[in-house]
Amino acid sequence: MPLHPATLEWSGGSPYSADFKDVYFSPQGVAAETEYVFFAHNQLPQRWANGKDFTLAETGFGTGLNFLLTAQLWQRHAPKHATLHYISIEKHPLPLAALHTIYAHYPDLNRFSQDLLAHYPPLVRGFHTLTLAQGRIRLLLIFDDIAAALAALQAKADAWFLDGFTPARNPAMWTLAVCQSLAEHTQTGGTFSTYTATSQVRRQLQAVGFEVRKDAGFGKREMLYGGLAAPTSEHAGSTPPWFCLPPPQPAKQVIILGAGIAGCAAAFCLAQRGYQVRVLEQHAQPGQAASGNPKGVLRPKLTTDHSALSCFYTHAFFSTQQLIHTCRQAGHTIEYDACGVVELATQARQQQRQAKQQAVFGSIERHLLPLSAAQVTHKLPMVAAYSGQYFPQGAWVNPQQLCAALLAMYPERIGFVPNTQVQALTYADAHWHCHAQQDYVAPIVIVANSYQATQLAQCQHLPMDKIRGQMTQYPATANTQALAHILCADAYLIPATDGEHVLGASFEADVSTPTLQAHSQRETIQHLNRCLSEPLSTDVALRGRVSFRCTAGDYLPLVGPVPERAFHQKAYANLSLGRPMAAYPQAQDYPGLFISSAHGARGLTGGVLAAQILAAMISGEPMPVARQTLHAIHPARFWIRRYQRQTVAKR
Repeated sequence: MPLHPATLEWSGGSPYSADFKDVYFSPQGVAAETEYVFFAHNQLPQRWANGKDFTLAETGFGTGLNFLLTAQLWQRHAPKHATLHYISIEKHPLPLAALHTIYAHYPDLNRFSQDLLAHYPPLVRGFHTLTLAQGRIRLLLIFDDIAAALAALQAKADAWFLDGFTPARNPAMWTLAVCQSLAEHTQTGGTFSTYTATSQVRRQLQAVGFEVRKDAGFGKREMLYGGLAAPTSEHAGSTPPWFCLPPPQPAKQVIILGAGIAGCAAAFCLAQRGYQVRVLEQHAQPGQAASGNPKGVLRPKLTTDHSALSCFYTHAFFSTQQLIHTCRQAGHTIEYDACGVVELATQARQQQRQAKQQAVFGSIERHLLPLSAAQVTHKLPMVAAYSGQYFPQGAWVNPQQLCAALLAMYPERIGFVPNTQVQALTYADAHWHCHAQQDYVAPIVIVANSYQATQLAQCQHLPMDKIRGQMTQYPATANTQALAHILCADAYLIPATDGEHVLGASFEADVSTPTLQAHSQRETIQHLNRCLSEPLSTDVALRGRVSFRCTAGDYLPLVGPVPERAFHQKAYANLSLGRPMAAYPQAQDYPGLFISSAHGARGLTGGVLAAQILAAMISGEPMPVARQTLHAIHPARFWIRRYQRQTVAKR
C-alpha cells in the first residue's frame, strides 16, 4: 500500500498528530525533554568520549527534532574523527512542508535543519540515507511499519530512543515482538530510555533481556531507562547462512579495479571513512567505457510492487542526487540539470503497468506524478497523445565529470593509477596482489571493472553478460530545441545543450562491434518517432558513442563479497531438502575481496548506493539498505537459486 503521511495540527503552540491524537513532544519544550529523557538517561555525551563511532536508533522520527538536537550535541562533544550513525523508523512521516513550518520555530538548529530539509527524501516506503556534517553524521531514515523495518534492518544500536506515541494510542509500537526485535538490534551493554513508564512496557522489556529502571519523568510521574547486560542472538532464520555479511575489515588500505561510476563512488565512500585508496584504471582518464557518455539519465526504476529492484533503484536515485550535490557544493564542475523525466506509456501493457505502479506508490510530491495525455502534451508539446508519469527530480548528468569529482574530493587519500589493466589476482600473507605491468598490493580489493571482472579467476563463474550500447548525438531542431524535460519511452531524448541532443541507447546482446553502426542509430530514432508528433529524421550524420555494459539476468547488480564457488557447490548443493537453515554452514567468501558490477544501463543511478553498501560492509557500519535488498544483489544469488531449483526438481 502507498505510504500514508502524518497529518499535522497544532495544539497550544505545539505540533499535534491528528492520526494518533497525541502531541509530538512535551509542551514544556522539546529540547529540555530530549536532554532529560534521552541524553541524560543514555549517558550522552559521556559515552562518546572514547572516540569510537556510535550507533543511535530511534522508534519514531516524528518531527525530526530529536535527531537535530542529537546532531548538534554530537558536533559539540564527539571527537572529530568519530561518526554518528542515527537510525530512525517512521511509519507516518511528516511532509516536507510541515517540517519547514516546525523548524522555523527553532532557528538555533538551522545548521542541521537546513541540510536535512535540502535532502529530506520523498515519502516513499523503505530505506533512505542522508549524510551530514561532511560525513560525521549519517542518518538512516526508514519509512515503514516498525515490525517490518526492524526485520529488514541489519545493525546493532549502542543506544535507543523509544519515542513512539503513547502505548495507549499506538499499541503496535510497543508489542512484545517489537521489544524482542529491539533487543536483537542492541549491542551488549547498549542502553535505552523512554518517556513512558507503563507496566506493560516495563514487563516486556524485562522479558526480552533488558535491565529496566525507573526515574522521575519529564512532565510525568515516571519514565523508564536501562540496558542490555547479556548478548541477545538474532532471531533464527533472519539471514540465510549463504547471505551472511562478511566480518568487518580492520585494514585501511584498498585497491579498486576500475574508475567508472561504481569504482569512483567506492573510492569516495571509503576515503570519506579514512581509508587509503588506489584506483587502477586501464584508460588514461576516469569515467571512460560505459561511464564515458556526455550525458546520462538519472531516474528511479519502479515496479508494480515494492520489489527489490524498485527498492534498490529508488533508494539509489536519492543517494546519487545527494552525492552530486555534495560534489558541486565542494566546488567541482559537474554538468547537471534536474529538469525532470517524463516516462511515456506508448502501449497498452505499459499503461497497465504504470497504473499498477501508481496504485502501489501513489502520487508522491517531488517524486512521482501520474500524467494524462493532455498533461504530457502540456509538458512536452512535441509528443503525441500518450499518458505517462513524471519524476520531478529526474535529471541528466555528465558521468565523466562526476567520476573526476569523486576522485578529487579526497586527494590526500585517493590515488589514481591510469593505463593499468590487472590481469590476475593472487592472495598471500593476508594481502591481494594485483598483477599488471607491476604488482599492486592491498588487503582489500574491490572489483569494479564491469564485464572484465570475468577475466579474473575469482570472478569468472559470476553470471555477467556483455551488452553493446550506442548513444546518438543529434542536432536540435526548431521543434526539439524547446524540450524542457527528459523524454523516456523505448528510448530517451535529453534536452539540448549547445544545440545538440543526446539520444539513446541501443541494448544489443551478443554484439561486439566497437564502431558506430548506422542501423543502431536508426533504430533509436525510430523508437522515439513512435511517440513524437513531428518525427526526427533518420537521414542524419552518424555521430555518437559505443560502450559495452555489463548486466545480470534479473537486472540487479552484483554487489558484495566475492563468494568461493567450490565451497558453495559443496555446502549448498542440496538446498530445499527440508533441512533448516541452521544446518548449513556460513558461506565462505574470498577474504577482503568485493565486487560492484553488472550495473547495466543503470550504473549512473545504482553505482553510488552500491558503493555505500560496500563501504558499510567493509567498515562494519549499519547497512544502508534492507536485508532483503542485500540478498537480492548478493553475488551468489544465482547459484543459490539454481541449487534450490535443482533440488526441488529431484523431489
